[in-house]
Amino acid sequence: MPQQRAVIWCAVSTAAQAMEDKTSLDAQESDGRAAADREGLEVLEVLKVPGHSRRYLSLEKCAADMLAAGINAFARLIELWESRGFEVLIVRDGDRFARTQSLHLRVVEETIHAGARILSLADGWIDANNYRLWGALNSYKAASEIDQMQKRRAASLRARLA
Repeated sequence: MPQQRAVIWCAVSTAAQAMEDKTSLDAQESDGRAAADREGLEVLEVLKVPGHSRRYLSLEKCAADMLAAGINAFARLIELWESRGFEVLIVRDGDRFARTQSLHLRVVEETIHAGARILSLADGWIDANNYRLWGALNSYKAASEIDQMQKRRAASLRARLA
């Protein structure tokens, strides 16, 4: 049986997180490659978002804004879905895809509908049997983390002004 083709997704939200002295993107790729080796997967491509918000409702708007910033990760992922260019999408955890529930769920559903599975390094295999539950829980978690961070920031600013 031929090796399954895998794509690794790596993402951080800010340019500061993507600086050379940070390890997050490199660690995500390294961990993804190690998982691919363990699972006997052929890594075709690594899609990186080196510092761009994924707090969008529209996949197309997010992809277009990223392309304008020189980041082709979502545009390329869309092409790969359309061509059924991979069987496994490897990601550290669900919040790397998006920071809104709608965008997160779109990535999960498009991946499954393209005939692929997701290998979440945090949660294991996501496939046609469990993607709805995983997508719902992880999209809630990813969006809620950002909501809480924004609330804390606003409270801190109000306290400083007082």
